Amino acid sequence: MDDMAEFVVELMRCKEKQKVMVEGERRAIKADFTRSERNLILVAIKNVLGEKRVLVRTLDAVSENPKYNKFDRKIKQYRKKIKEEIIVDCS
Repeated sequence: MDDMAEFVVELMRCKEKQKVMVEGERRAIKADFTRSERNLILVAIKNVLGEKRVLVRTLDAVSENPKYNKFDRKIKQYRKKIKEEIIVDCS
C-alpha cells in the first residue's frame, strides 16, 4: 500500500471514532445533567469538531503538495464530505 492510501485509511479510522463520539454526546445532551456536566460534554463536542477542522486543514495541505496531485480529486471529495459532516454535527 502506498503512503497516500495508508494516510487515507488512517483518516477514515479517525473519522469513524469521531462519529461514534458525536452520536453519544448528542444523546447525552438530551439527558438530565447538571450545568457542569453539560459543559464538559460541550467541551468534548468542541474537541471532536476541532479534530475535523484540523483534518480539513490537513487535507488542504496535502492537496497542495505536488507529490499527491494524482489524488487531488479524491482529496477534494473527502474534504467536502468532512465539511458537510461538521455542518451536520453542529445542527
